Amino acid sequence: MSMFGIYLDEGTSDIVVSNNIVYNTGWCSLYQHYGANNTIINNVFARASINSPPHSDDPPPMGDIYIGRAENHTSWIFTHNIIYNTVNHSQTTVYRPDNGTLASFDSNVYYNPYNAQLLFGYAQMSFSDWQKTGQDNNSLIADPLFLGDVNQCDFFTIQSNSPAARLGFTNLTKPFQWTPGCNTDDEIKLNQFYHW
Repeated sequence: MSMFGIYLDEGTSDIVVSNNIVYNTGWCSLYQHYGANNTIINNVFARASINSPPHSDDPPPMGDIYIGRAENHTSWIFTHNIIYNTVNHSQTTVYRPDNGTLASFDSNVYYNPYNAQLLFGYAQMSFSDWQKTGQDNNSLIADPLFLGDVNQCDFFTIQSNSPAARLGFTNLTKPFQWTPGCNTDDEIKLNQFYHW
């Protein structure tokens, strides 16, 4: 297991992050240190922040997605993605940016199977308050209807009647090299990564 699924570091800009399945990460699925005008589209980010801090005075995990530095330009456009949050608490962070970060969100599906309240933005707002800021106006909190069970660690394919499909998410083709699993032991290498 890795701490971060996709890491955009040191000014990564003008790229498209698309068609990825990222799951079982320790601290967050997608981390952008800083950068401009990146487009995050048609990805599944599942089972992030599953590690507890090793020490009581350590900061908490970063949530599902994170931007580390506010800048005077759009950091990213986040659209047509699925965030499948499995933190079993009363509240859990989906998106926690640096204060003043400029980013755009729309047409995404967010879900937590334990009915935890999902929190967004620097102020850690509820979804309804987040939408009042103009973000995620066409997005939903809804079960994405994956084909697997609630704690699956596989390819996260959605059913045809999924709300994500109605919002434009397109299933990815499962590569023949894919190896499912929920291993969290950093010492065991199970070739969980598919590169192309």
